Amino acid sequence: SMHQEDLAQNRGTNLIARMAVCILDSEMGHCEVYLGPKYEDLPREQQEQGLVVLWYIPGHYQCLVNDDADGSKVRLTYEEFKAQMDANGIMYIETLE
Repeated sequence: SMHQEDLAQNRGTNLIARMAVCILDSEMGHCEVYLGPKYEDLPREQQEQGLVVLWYIPGHYQCLVNDDADGSKVRLTYEEFKAQMDANGIMYIETLE
């Protein structure tokens, strides 16, 4: 029904609004960042869950994970990840829309 489609669409919008997606470009050497409008208002644990870090090589994306046996999720907030980029001289472009 139309109502169910609207609900599904809102859930998707709300999910993306609570995410920070960082794409490190292996060729260009910079990071493109999408910051959802609700991300910064989230508690720390939800910010960690909402951070997605991808490595882009032409034609392929890889999710960056910890170097442990399980390949576990990186437990950082975007602000902490951004501080790491600053410390390593990685330029980033933030998109808020």
